[in-house]
Amino acid sequence: MKVNDRNLIFVFIIGVCLAVLYISFGVSINRYFNDTAIEIVCEEPEKARSMLAIARFFRNSPETYTNLGYAYEIAGEYPEAIRMYRASIRYNDRYLPAYVRLMSLFNKLGRYNDALELSVAALDNLDVENNTNHAQHYYSVLAEMAFGYTQKGSLSRGLTIANTALALEERLDNRGIEYTRREVLYFAMARILHISGDMERALSYYEQVISINPDTFLRSDVLQSIDIIHNVTGKR
Repeated sequence: MKVNDRNLIFVFIIGVCLAVLYISFGVSINRYFNDTAIEIVCEEPEKARSMLAIARFFRNSPETYTNLGYAYEIAGEYPEAIRMYRASIRYNDRYLPAYVRLMSLFNKLGRYNDALELSVAALDNLDVENNTNHAQHYYSVLAEMAFGYTQKGSLSRGLTIANTALALEERLDNRGIEYTRREVLYFAMARILHISGDMERALSYYEQVISINPDTFLRSDVLQSIDIIHNVTGKR
C-alpha cells in the first residue's frame, strides 16, 4: 500500500471519529440547553432563546424548535412562535408537543378553524405507543378545548374537537394507557347532544360524568341536566 493511500485512510478514520464525537457531543449539548432554557423561559424568554440558539447550532431537533416557539409565545411574538412550531412539525410530523402548543396558541388567538384542522392532523400523525405521555397531554388539551367551545356556545367546533378526543380515547384504551379530564370531555359531549335534542345519548354521557368522578366540580350542572331530561322525556 502506498504512503498516500495510507494517509487517505488515516484521514478518513480520523474524520469518522470526529464526526461521531461531534454527533454525540452535539446531542448532549442540545439536551442540556433545551432543559435549561425551558426552566427559565417564563421568567427570562430572551435568555432562553439565546440558549436554544446554541442548542440549534449543535443539533437541530423538533424539541428545540418547539421550545423556541414557546419562548417567542411567552414574549408575545406570536408570528415567530407559529413559525417555530410549524418548523418543528415539518422536522418531525409525529412530534406531538408542537401540535399541542400550536393548537393552544391558535385557540388563544381566536384562530379556531386552524386549531381544529391541526387537532385532526395531530391525531392522524400520532404514534401512541411511542408517545404515551404526550398522548395523555394531548387528550387533556382536547377535552379542555371541547369543554371551552361548548361553554361559549360554539357547538360545531366543540363537537369536532370532542370527536377527535373520543377517537384518541379509543386508541389509548386499546393500549391500556390512563388519561385524565375524561369527565370534562363527556360533559361537553353531553351538553352538545342535549342541545341538539339527542336526549338519550346526552343522558348516557351525563351519567358517565358522575360515574367517572362522583365529586366532580360539574356535579351540580350534571344532576340538573339529568333532571331536565327526565322531565322532558318522562323517563326516570
